[in-house]
Amino acid sequence: MHRYLLVFLLVALFGSTGIVSQTSLKKCTAKLENDTLIVSNDMIEALYLWNNGDLINYSVKDVNSGKILKFQKPDKSGFGMSGIKGVAKNGQIQISEEGGPLYKDHIAVEVVTNFDNVSLKRILRIYPGASAVITDFYLKALSEIKTSEKVADSYMNKLDFGAKNLVYKAIGFTGQTDYFNNLVEEKEVMSYSRIPMNGNILTIKKPQDKLGLFLYKKAPLREAYASHAGIDFEAHGSRIDVLGVGCDLKDLKTDQWTKAYSLGLGMAASDNELDLLKAIRQMQMAEHTYVVGRDDMVMMNTWGDRSKDGRMSERFIMNELDKCKELGVTHFQLDDGWQAGLSHNSAFKGKNKAWEKWAVEDWLPHAERFPNGLEPLVKKAKKLNIQLGLWFNPSSHNDYEAWENDADILIGLYRRYDIRIFKIDGMQINNKLGEERFLKFYNKVINETEGEVFFNLDVTAGKRFGYHFLHANHNIFLENRYTDSRSYYPFRTLRNLWMLSKYVPAQCLQIEFLNKWRNQQKYGEDELAPNQMPFGYLFATTCIAQPLAWFEVSGLPAEAYEVAPLIKQYNKIRSDLHKGCILPVGEMPDGYSWTGFQSIIDDKTGYLMIYREKTGSIKGRLKTWLKPGQTVLLTKVFGEGAEEKKLSIKDGGFIDVELPGDNTFVLYTYKVL
Repeated sequence: MHRYLLVFLLVALFGSTGIVSQTSLKKCTAKLENDTLIVSNDMIEALYLWNNGDLINYSVKDVNSGKILKFQKPDKSGFGMSGIKGVAKNGQIQISEEGGPLYKDHIAVEVVTNFDNVSLKRILRIYPGASAVITDFYLKALSEIKTSEKVADSYMNKLDFGAKNLVYKAIGFTGQTDYFNNLVEEKEVMSYSRIPMNGNILTIKKPQDKLGLFLYKKAPLREAYASHAGIDFEAHGSRIDVLGVGCDLKDLKTDQWTKAYSLGLGMAASDNELDLLKAIRQMQMAEHTYVVGRDDMVMMNTWGDRSKDGRMSERFIMNELDKCKELGVTHFQLDDGWQAGLSHNSAFKGKNKAWEKWAVEDWLPHAERFPNGLEPLVKKAKKLNIQLGLWFNPSSHNDYEAWENDADILIGLYRRYDIRIFKIDGMQINNKLGEERFLKFYNKVINETEGEVFFNLDVTAGKRFGYHFLHANHNIFLENRYTDSRSYYPFRTLRNLWMLSKYVPAQCLQIEFLNKWRNQQKYGEDELAPNQMPFGYLFATTCIAQPLAWFEVSGLPAEAYEVAPLIKQYNKIRSDLHKGCILPVGEMPDGYSWTGFQSIIDDKTGYLMIYREKTGSIKGRLKTWLKPGQTVLLTKVFGEGAEEKKLSIKDGGFIDVELPGDNTFVLYTYKVL
């Protein structure tokens, strides 16, 4: 962690009393007082029993409402791992202000305690504007460890909420989108006896006290999860066990800390679903390094037209850049094929590289395709005010043993060409060592470029981290969909975005739209085929997120450029649109629904993005997150429909809407009157 320390305090505690250490950052504070650690900001206050540095959750408080939840039976550590011997001793604490390219400014409370054979370090992070505390876990061996203990016996925390009628909802996520198209699964249960649940997020509602809480596992999806316990959460009546810490004792070293996974604990002002979702989003966006103007983009990538690298050349890219400018594209990415070493996905066969192992010279510009190097492309892109990006496949051979060379390659491309965006493909995280080395690669690039480099992290195949593990300088390249194989249907892409947006910031997802004029014959008379819909509608299905133009722009017919004014209009408001807490509204897209998104800027203002799929009726009803009885004024930004309208919000948050035809859309700003 890159840190700038305004306060640096290290205290060995042996029954100390009084305030040991304290610092603050924009209403964030932390202090150890007698036997209680208090971590707070203007939204949440979390108390922990010191327990010789092996912290025990005691209570959480919603500062604004004053509601407090005291955990039951706080008599032993919330962390456990099979094979740890002895009891905690020699607890030490360090409280500091932290920041840098990898972390937004926050208060960090570092607590280290020793057992007989292992040191355990917790770093509690609290950010301004977030009703949550995130705990990072690290472990180090004090002597050589030999063990065959089961990982199922390891847990991040055990929390007893002290009530029988709790409502648990586990939210699970799927990556590997080349093979899967249902990316979110919700499981809601009432507390009773043993209930196993899977997912990265668990919400807990305590209706009798109108309390809502959440647990957020900042960990990879299951396919890349190190030492997965088989399940993520286990309910035992009123107690929740958070299983799978992200390593085994055999992974620990004596000379360095091994990072396990992290756990966010957050609280909502009520047990209302909207309050819980907003609390989760506050934590995500408080931690995520999201820079307006850098993270907002309309990106072009030609791979979607399936020429692969067959047309890759200086002349082709120069022409594409001109047409990108005409269309309104802000970022252009050279996918696989710009580099000297050809991958096994190349349209040309010969001495092709496997995904796993690359040489440094493979990442020079292809000498025949780019005889003048990348300089002419970079110069032209800058002249057109378009950011140039590159595809990159780190060498996964021997669990990313070449991570440092790969980091130096990207740092060199940034320094030579001012390339700031890299699509990271081919990830294959097979074990803890591979995970650690990939993180070293990732962190080195971000730190040594002072946060200027930004990653598109591909989640389409392989064993990859997914949506919840990393937080700095990246977005998610979500899907490869093609008209060639009929895997592209706009409603399916919209459906995946709609489902994910409830729990993953939509503004951090790249969502594609394709050239609808290609391969029309393959869809036959399918009424939900992309060629049956306006090109502007295809773009509109992506714009609540980060639009990805997944085609060769030079392959578009002249009529496609009629979408250019819409894209340019979108570019003017996209940063403001993405400021809000974006949540799905209406019905789940299925090709025949009224659906959309709401970007909640504050209690009074925001945006409503409304889509009419193939409904056959100009009138529809849309369930929103607005409050019944409110009156709102809608003002059109772009799309079809009324320029302005005043609506009364009905019971359940429903509004009545109108759009003139099937597969039409409208973006409104709204203001509560």
